[in-house]
Amino acid sequence: MSPQDTSRTAAEMLVDVAGNISNLVRSEVALAKAELVASVKDAVSAIAVIMGALVLAITGVNVLSAAIVAAFIAAGLSPVWASLITGVLFLVVAGLIVMAAVSAMKRIGFVPRRVATNIQRDVKAATEACDDK
Repeated sequence: MSPQDTSRTAAEMLVDVAGNISNLVRSEVALAKAELVASVKDAVSAIAVIMGALVLAITGVNVLSAAIVAAFIAAGLSPVWASLITGVLFLVVAGLIVMAAVSAMKRIGFVPRRVATNIQRDVKAATEACDDK
């Protein structure tokens, strides 16, 4: 320790510690914000693509459902049964698509992992520093 370090009062050291903790918290908050912004941008992009696909899919489903109903009627089914079978078929397909989209959203993740790692490291360092005294 230099002579200058020994002349510092406990209050001055506490002010320095408080300042360092404040800077650390600000840095961690900034990192968390940056991670969340990146995750939200990815999610918005994925949602925009899904919405575009849905517009096309709705048009296609209307045309396909009419064609399938017509094919079932031509095969000898009554219009009621042809419509019911077609509707159930499309509901099953829609359910599978929704499950795939939900799975994609889960993979994006909104947890700021780097912040959590940094906080764990900081807590460990602070604990070790307190244990040394």
